[in-house]
Amino acid sequence: MQMSQTSSLPSENAPEKGAFAYNLAKHDHIEALCEEIDQEGMQREIEKHLLQLMQRLVPNYNVLFLVDEFTLISSWESNTIYQALNELREEKNLLLVLHSIGGSIEPAYLISQTCKKKTKHKFSVTVPRKAKSAATLLSLGADEIHMGMLSELGPIDPQIKLIGDTQSWPALGIGHSLEYIAKLVCQHPGSASMFAQYLATKLEPNQLGYFERVSESAVQYAERLLGAKEVASEETVHSVAEKLVYHYKDHDFVIDIDEATKLLGSSIVKENTPEYQFGSEIYDLFDRMTLQILKKHDRHFTFVGTASNGLKIVGTSSV
Repeated sequence: MQMSQTSSLPSENAPEKGAFAYNLAKHDHIEALCEEIDQEGMQREIEKHLLQLMQRLVPNYNVLFLVDEFTLISSWESNTIYQALNELREEKNLLLVLHSIGGSIEPAYLISQTCKKKTKHKFSVTVPRKAKSAATLLSLGADEIHMGMLSELGPIDPQIKLIGDTQSWPALGIGHSLEYIAKLVCQHPGSASMFAQYLATKLEPNQLGYFERVSESAVQYAERLLGAKEVASEETVHSVAEKLVYHYKDHDFVIDIDEATKLLGSSIVKENTPEYQFGSEIYDLFDRMTLQILKKHDRHFTFVGTASNGLKIVGTSSV
């Protein structure tokens, strides 16, 4: 039997890499693109898709990306964003697509300040899903924060590593834990020696006052980024900064669009705008790619920088 000549051609449902015009709005095309780790090829296809979205939804912006669900904001991110800002040639408003669980407050502050200074016009942030902790601090420097129903900011709670721990812990949480231990010792005096020995293995004496100073510095950073902005009528810049650091009891507390508007006001927080729609479509694309790359290759997908150079795929052990 004679074979059909079309049998070797790529079908729309199963595109062949390198021989097919990918449409990254389609899940099966994303899956095909992620079949092998070809970072250069992926970057090329992502850039084409991003430029189309930018032209359709945010044509008046230079766009940068800080989309990383796995690693914390550090000096690497601040250096990368700074380099990306220096690559921008057109004098447009600046939009940062921000999806991050947080990190160190110092580089987050520097990213925000640099974005403010490097644009001669408006600096906006779109939060498609999460901008927590240090990422919330970063967003405070923006003239506008674009959010939707699933967007969330969070308390600005600096993270500290204890002796022998690889994991970081919230500075306020450590202080509250010490207060709780003190109450337990008052209730059970016989346990004082046991708790003292435990704390001696976890804390240096000079760290105790440091926890509070770190939190106070977070308030100062927030105040500086908010500057002279007009926040909600019942708030001041100082009260907003203090609430973001001290008011919420849980590090993962969800500050949704309603809560954010109560704090920052409607002149800063914008709801369901083209900027938010753009960020949401970016998140959907990157989330699907993240799942495919993790499932097929046990590696992580991040995108930090410009549309043309933001892709980074790293092993899970690097995170």
